[in-house]
Amino acid sequence: MITGIIVLILLSVIIGALNASEDKINFHGHKSAFKKIDEFWKVKFNSKFYFRHFFSEDSWRNKYNQRHYENGIRRVFTIKIHPAFTDWFHFSKSLRLIFECSQLIIFGFVAITFQTLTSVILLPIGLHITRNLSFNLFFNKILNGRKQKNTSK
Repeated sequence: MITGIIVLILLSVIIGALNASEDKINFHGHKSAFKKIDEFWKVKFNSKFYFRHFFSEDSWRNKYNQRHYENGIRRVFTIKIHPAFTDWFHFSKSLRLIFECSQLIIFGFVAITFQTLTSVILLPIGLHITRNLSFNLFFNKILNGRKQKNTSK
């Protein structure tokens, strides 16, 4: 069951990273690493393709026809496109929820197997700390955009 604990820790790191990417693109997208990705993405796809704005701060508008809510939800052959496939924020949130459910199931197996105070009380606390450390690392360090060097003296 040591493997289960290692998987739980890895899932905590992934969940923290996905949560950081959601917050970074939603609140600080203009000064994050997503700005460069968004610029590359806009060059790669033309303006008519809705993935053009997949990594931008206002990517939530992608779920609407012509990116405006008055035009209704975007549809493909009368089927609504799920928001998870319209922008990075919703895509990473969907992945995060899948990983959180997986983590809960694996934790149940680990807790049943060990049936100790450590697995029932201390392991969730450790996983929460791991998730928060991962969130802080990704949000404050990894997903920050490159700082402009000050050339003036």
